[in-house]
Amino acid sequence: MGGEVSIRLYAASQAQAEQAATAAFARFAEVEQVGSDYRPSSELNQLCASGGAWRPISADLHRLLSQAERMQGLTAGAFRIAPYLVGDLAYYTSDVNGDGQGRLYGGAGIRANLPF
Repeated sequence: MGGEVSIRLYAASQAQAEQAATAAFARFAEVEQVGSDYRPSSELNQLCASGGAWRPISADLHRLLSQAERMQGLTAGAFRIAPYLVGDLAYYTSDVNGDGQGRLYGGAGIRANLPF
């Protein structure tokens, strides 16, 4: 999501290291496609553009938003997720363990703030 990433790998062979690096960077690309608020095609932006229709979300997006909410609590609100335009609501049907969740997130997008 706009950040620079580097990986240091230790492997038994060059081929194993290359395979691990390829898999890791592929995963980074998947997560960015889920949660980027800069890519119009991201799952987050598609959810926000859904016109208020209730729809399921992926486990990755649920995990991302849950962790952001957790960070908000751990930092006493210094790290904060907030909608930047109220309108759409999404019901998060279950968490990563399959347990039902009754949370609603709203807005045309969600931004994270960390004041300096």
